[in-house]
Amino acid sequence: MTNERIAPPLPTTAEAGNYIAQASAVLRMLRQANTMTYGDFAEIIGLRKASEAWHPAYMRYVSKILDLTAATAQAVHDNLSADDFARIVKPGLASPVLALSAA
Repeated sequence: MTNERIAPPLPTTAEAGNYIAQASAVLRMLRQANTMTYGDFAEIIGLRKASEAWHPAYMRYVSKILDLTAATAQAVHDNLSADDFARIVKPGLASPVLALSAA
């Protein structure tokens, strides 16, 4: 049994770089999809395994990864927009299958 009170370890710099690259790809993919929760996003980019319990620290990690992804996109003149980042929603605010046009 895992202790859900212990935060998962912070990602290393190399891991964070991988998460940023994955985040950019996922954000582009979501242009054709709809929205995604922080939990689903964390799983897709490899930050959290599906078998791991959700911990509030993941919310902070995902937020930081999205911030770093935005900064990286701006620095390299990537075409990610604020709308792309708005598709990642906090738990309880929207369903991962809720279309933005229906919101």
